Amino acid sequence: MIARSPLWDRWASIYDATTRSLYSWSHLHFTLEVAVMKSKVWFAVPALVLLTLVSCQANSETKPAPTVFTGKVVGITDGDTVKVLRDNQTVKVRLSGIDTPEMDQPFGKQSKRFVSKLIFGKTVDVKDLGLDRYKRTLGYITEGSTEVNEAIVAAGLAWHYVKYSDDQKLAEAEKKARAAKRGLWADPESIPPWDWRRLSKDEKERAKGIAPPPSDSDGLGSSTNDQPKAAMSYWLSTNSRKRHNSGCRWYENSKGRACTATEGVACKICGG
Repeated sequence: MIARSPLWDRWASIYDATTRSLYSWSHLHFTLEVAVMKSKVWFAVPALVLLTLVSCQANSETKPAPTVFTGKVVGITDGDTVKVLRDNQTVKVRLSGIDTPEMDQPFGKQSKRFVSKLIFGKTVDVKDLGLDRYKRTLGYITEGSTEVNEAIVAAGLAWHYVKYSDDQKLAEAEKKARAAKRGLWADPESIPPWDWRRLSKDEKERAKGIAPPPSDSDGLGSSTNDQPKAAMSYWLSTNSRKRHNSGCRWYENSKGRACTATEGVACKICGG
């Protein structure tokens, strides 16, 4: 018989202990599930609690806590995306919880200038929340005592991105900016960037006042504008005094009332 070395025995004991441990956790998980399925009420409630704790423990092991790194801001892509130099590597950081106007959208350039003035060339702390689907680092940026994500929203130059964030500080910052009509909130019909990105080129140009409103021609040489004014439906947004026709996204979707074709100012998107 070949004698086994002490090292072999040590590794064998470790393997055996690990196997028993994994079996025990697996067996506990299975036992709890069976107990619940058999509706043993007296055992099911504490079993569910214990099962939840086990699951939370497993999740905490697979989802590491956010880390914080420090770097110098070397580039500003737009209002919510910047480049930070970290250990001689450029990291693209997408500010989490906010969405600023696109660069071809009203207030897009103002938002970028605000962020540039606030942090460009400065050393910041980035709370790293992981990567988004575009491989950008999602994060919260702090410069000194300034929480940058919140500061942009508070200035009225970003929306709280409620689809992906339930941050109450950002929600409160937007609420205050709206009430004060700061930045983009000066226009009560500002288009959120997630809606703006779905607009066609012509719709974007009309929203910016570049292109004329779409023709109402029916293709037969006539125009719906030739109809009596009373036959057409219009909606007046009372806050902005803008007039929308029945094909506009804001028709009856803003605070207002029905109006005539001569009231208010024509909407830049639908032509009023």
